[in-house]
Amino acid sequence: MKALLTFITCLLLAFQVSAVNLQAKDFFAAPHLLAAKLNPTGDKVALLKQENEQHIVYVLDVNSDQETVFVNLDQYAFEEFNINEFGWVDDAHLAVQFTQKQKGIEQLIDSKRKQRLIIAKLPEDSTQQAKILQVKTKGIMVHLLPKQPGVFLYSKPGINSKVYKVDVNKLDVFGQKKKSKLAKIDGGQFKKRNVVKSIKGFATRWYFDNDGSILSVLHMKMDRQFHLTNVSEDEPQELHQWTPEELNFDNKDNQVLLPIAYAGEGNRFYSIDVNQQNKTSLYVYDFDNNTQETVYQAKAFKIVDVLLTDEHELQAVKVINDGKLTTEYVNNEAIKGSFNLPRKPSLVSSVNSSVDKASQIYYIENHDIPGEFYYVSANSKHPRLIGTMFPNLTNKLSSMMHEATVNVKGLDIPYLLTTPNQNKSTYPLVVMPHGGPISIYDNRYYNPLSQLLAANGYAVLQVNFRGSGGYSEELQEAGIGQWGDLMLEDIYQALQQVTASPHIDANNVCIFGISYGGYAAMMMPTIYPDAFKCSASFAGVSDVNLLLHSTRINDAQQEWLKKYVGDRVLEREKFKRISPVYNIDKLHIPLLIGHGAKDKIVDVEHSHRMKLMLKKHNKEFIWYEDEEATHSFGSAEQSAKYFEALLAFLKQHTKQ
Repeated sequence: MKALLTFITCLLLAFQVSAVNLQAKDFFAAPHLLAAKLNPTGDKVALLKQENEQHIVYVLDVNSDQETVFVNLDQYAFEEFNINEFGWVDDAHLAVQFTQKQKGIEQLIDSKRKQRLIIAKLPEDSTQQAKILQVKTKGIMVHLLPKQPGVFLYSKPGINSKVYKVDVNKLDVFGQKKKSKLAKIDGGQFKKRNVVKSIKGFATRWYFDNDGSILSVLHMKMDRQFHLTNVSEDEPQELHQWTPEELNFDNKDNQVLLPIAYAGEGNRFYSIDVNQQNKTSLYVYDFDNNTQETVYQAKAFKIVDVLLTDEHELQAVKVINDGKLTTEYVNNEAIKGSFNLPRKPSLVSSVNSSVDKASQIYYIENHDIPGEFYYVSANSKHPRLIGTMFPNLTNKLSSMMHEATVNVKGLDIPYLLTTPNQNKSTYPLVVMPHGGPISIYDNRYYNPLSQLLAANGYAVLQVNFRGSGGYSEELQEAGIGQWGDLMLEDIYQALQQVTASPHIDANNVCIFGISYGGYAAMMMPTIYPDAFKCSASFAGVSDVNLLLHSTRINDAQQEWLKKYVGDRVLEREKFKRISPVYNIDKLHIPLLIGHGAKDKIVDVEHSHRMKLMLKKHNKEFIWYEDEEATHSFGSAEQSAKYFEALLAFLKQHTKQ
């Protein structure tokens, strides 16, 4: 408690910066800079940007600092695509792999996903346009071979799957018809002479050493089983096999780890548990010793792939969010200390480097820095900003974050307190429980919701209550069966500790959340009626029994809910007790209740039932329904519209 008081006192004495000219839409705009890739020599950076819903590649010359448009990728992609691979083949050629959008981990063993690979060649001068080359043979690029100019590895799956070495200079121009009847597709390169490795069965993933040597492969044989086979020696050696029943994503309790990348030593692989409900955990599994280690837990979304350094260290994870493939960078403490910036970031990650390691690109993030890319060369150790993910927010956010714990029933509960840098003696507080609730967690990196609230003068409390991931197995497993009990007690006790500070206005506290957070926002004021001035929910669960009996829940999800929430048959009365819709008579504060009509995770019926009961008991509330919104809103415009309503609601009830 003393540490918290000291923190806030120091905050009030700190340099004061207020966010100006910021609107809700600025916090929910699509990322502007998606990726930055350094070419093998280290003198050019390819910048993948999203502008007016178009994917544009720019090339930055780091010597002249000149940035030019390279290619509009949307002209060459198909509808509903993700950019699965983006990188330099050599200093003159940039490869882009388009992949049909997938729901999640299933793409690891999917044999029918639509692919397209184009190679963009840099023009010799600025008056020319990039030449676009294409691989027409069905398959997927599997390694860029940056140390071998002009060639890359391409996988062609089939009854006998093969990996070919392809020369970019022999490829056809995109969309160009055959020059003659004698002309061969892709320069006739898919021949035996160009085969690097082959395996019996349909290969869905190949695994490589850092120099591009093929070590092993995940493939399906005629027995319909998937096999992990070491192919680095003359005679293939099987490491593991999975039956179709194990990989059908159905109702099973056993853990099934599927490898997604080589971990750099022996037969160790970065792996994902295909039976984990949320698939937010990344493991390293040793197939020699049958041992595993949890190495990363994503903030919320399903992990489908990883990005690694040349030394096979974890650099980032690729996650699926509403069908979109996004990148979540991983903090590297080893390089953070040497990264010289005026403001010390919470997260520093190495993105990629030149072949000789003399030039590097880094990604940084902080609770009030949404994401920035820096270039560092051997000639100058000073980091040079080359782009930001959200330009409208650059240098406009300023807040401070404090991390602490509160002990509840013998368990330390972590929480984060974000406070705006504004010239005020006290701040109104918004308690913001996260969704999930199991395995999801709040971290000290950028969160658009907390920064939007801080920019509008609110302190924000985020509690990693029992059941949260990201800390320890003990904390996560303590959430079993505590959906409406100790999880809420954890949030309340953290609130009590924070509001004991004279710099937090204990009489000006509201609570807001999405999904489970929305449930908590509706339920807690009925349990702790004197704690809050107002409450707001979006996509919140109002009736736990309704959730557990949803027709959209498959057998695997039902088993997960039974373990972590409870038995929907035997504990029906308990779930009524902990459901907001059955406790409306205890609600004495205004409620903003919002939902998306197209929500397929928490049905909009939850909010309609809440609305009905609020009317019945003559309670004060504001109804907000978006006919097109999903569980995660669906678009930046939909998000901004709701949060504008939320800010107006909070301002009304906290006297801001």
